[in-house]
Amino acid sequence: MSKAALRTLFIGGALIFSIAFLALTMDTLGQVPTRTNAQNLTEQVVAGKLAWQRHDCIDCHTILGNGAYYAPDLTKVARTRGTTFLRSWLKKPGGQMPNPHLSDQEVEDLVAFLSWVAEIDTNNWPPAPLGATPIAPGTPPPGQDLAAQGATLFQSKGCTACHGRQGEGTAIAPSLEGISTKYDTDYLRRWLKDPAAVKPGATMPNLGLSEAEVEALIAHLQRLK
Repeated sequence: MSKAALRTLFIGGALIFSIAFLALTMDTLGQVPTRTNAQNLTEQVVAGKLAWQRHDCIDCHTILGNGAYYAPDLTKVARTRGTTFLRSWLKKPGGQMPNPHLSDQEVEDLVAFLSWVAEIDTNNWPPAPLGATPIAPGTPPPGQDLAAQGATLFQSKGCTACHGRQGEGTAIAPSLEGISTKYDTDYLRRWLKDPAAVKPGATMPNLGLSEAEVEALIAHLQRLK
């Protein structure tokens, strides 16, 4: 192939890819207002984002895939936990989270911010940790037994936020040590599937666990002595 033909091929290919890139970029930007619910981006939401930055929440938590991984991801926390839980936790956190001593206004602003973030269409991002991949009940993934699978889920589902990193309990939720000796497997299974169905008014939210996830968490709880 001659140099002229190679030059034409290169220039033509560059133009085609540039046009495709620009088209995809414009399409993405066009979807941003709808997918982010831009109409709900109020001054209080902005104030909550500023409070998030001011108190360095991102040093431990993650939102939309950005941040640290020391503490639970909070992208959908307002949806999975609810605003009542968030207000209570932000005013008086437990477990390993230090008390940032937020004002009542900062609490409301952060709840507004996290509620807005929870409604963003993230196309299922961030993905669930590999350790949380559903498996058939009683069948651990290669190299990881069922209890280890449950320990991973205990972290990824945010159970540590209420019950402590090792299930030792906090100011807002009881210790889980020895819980398998207090309640039988059937009770634990029903509780993990739907806490409110077992105890109306239960403060623990329904985590929407699959059958496999329930079995793995039970295996983990049975190791907490």
